[in-house]
Order: sequence, then C-alpha cells, then structure tokens
Amino acid sequence: MSRGVYRGIFSVLQRDRDFRKLSPAARHTLLSMRMADYVGIACFWRYDVSLIAADTGYDAVYLEQVFIELEAGKWIRRDGEYMWIRNGLRYDPTVKVTGSRQPRGSLAAASRQPRGSLAVASDKHRVGVLRAIAGIPRIPMLATFCRYYHLPYPFDTHPNGHRRVIDTVFPPRPNPNTETESESSGGLLSQQGSGRKRRPAGWTEEDGDELLARTLNLTVEQVRQQRAEARQRSV
Repeated sequence: MSRGVYRGIFSVLQRDRDFRKLSPAARHTLLSMRMADYVGIACFWRYDVSLIAADTGYDAVYLEQVFIELEAGKWIRRDGEYMWIRNGLRYDPTVKVTGSRQPRGSLAAASRQPRGSLAVASDKHRVGVLRAIAGIPRIPMLATFCRYYHLPYPFDTHPNGHRRVIDTVFPPRPNPNTETESESSGGLLSQQGSGRKRRPAGWTEEDGDELLARTLNLTVEQVRQQRAEARQRSV
C-alpha cells in the first residue's frame, strides 16, 4: 500500500511569531496544503477548493475567509485559479535552495529579500520545479515566482507581451561546455562558470544594445525600455 508522497517542513515554523498570529483554521489549512500531494515541489498549482475542503473539513465559504487571511499575512498568493505558497519551496528541507534560509524576522518576511537572491542549487530539483510549472499559463504571479527563484520563464513571451528579454536580465544557469558567450551592456552580462567574462576592448553600451536587439529581433529603443522596466521590478 502506497503511503503517498513525502513532504518536509522545518519544525521552527510552529514557533514563528507571524505563524502564531494566524487563526487556528488558517494554521491548519496552510499546513494541510503544504503536505498535500497535489501541491507539488514548486508549491505553485491550480487549486481545487473541494480538495482542500475535504482535507481540512471546512466548507468553501469558510475557506475563502481563510485564504484572505493567509494572503494578508503574505503566506500565500492567488492569481485566478492558481495558488502559490510563498516560501514553501524555499523552506523545504528536502530541496537545496541557495540564499538566506533563515532571514531576520518572520518567515513571512522572506518576500522582502532582493529578487534573484535565491536559486534552486540542485539540477535534479531545478528540473522538477520547471516541470511543475511548465503547464501554467502566462500569469503575472508565475513571472514573480520565476524571478524570485532565479528561474527562466517556461513560456516564450513575458506575460505583459514583451519578448524573452527576461532570460537575458535573469539568465538561466550557464553551460560549462560553452566556450564563448556574447555579452550586452548596462549590467546585462552573460555568465560562465563562477565568474563573469570581460567585455572586449572598445566595447560600448551602443554595441551591447545593438547586439541584444539583433539577437531578440527588437529595436534598440525596445531593448533599452525593457532593461529599464526590469531594473524597476528588481528594486
């Protein structure tokens, strides 16, 4: 007989100040969802209220009140039919995530960490996370999730209609077998190994903009505009 999937949670969660501020029903629901087999490694999924109701014993009307409480405390986020348990992946003891595991303050305050400061270190786990979110449509919350964990978008275009400039601003893990990679300017540098390649002699910002525009089939002005928007999102 199968015992289902294995889930891991740090025991310190129950002593977290913000967690103890939640109502008993909110604590119960959060832990129930975190242990559920339908949530997956990414803790980002298309949620079914009937399943959560069956696991917790709360009806749909009451669960909506619980979800609102969890959203107010920044424990979860919702976007249409999809839900994300914030930091569920980050604080999974079975997944290796680089970056601060124990931020100062509450666990819910981890969302204040700089974007791109976290990354799924294990190739196996990284592939598992990408597979888990591969079928999710182009919603803004997924873009936030990918930036938070330094992941490439699993779709061809950015949710707001831009081309894939996000893969340049937040590049995927480098291929160590690649000997040469092009670079762009203004901080949009390709990475290789553990360090960054130097720009060629005489390299200018205009050269980088033109190269990036040709690569992405955009105009130079579009490249500069999208870079500015990406910097604003990272502030």
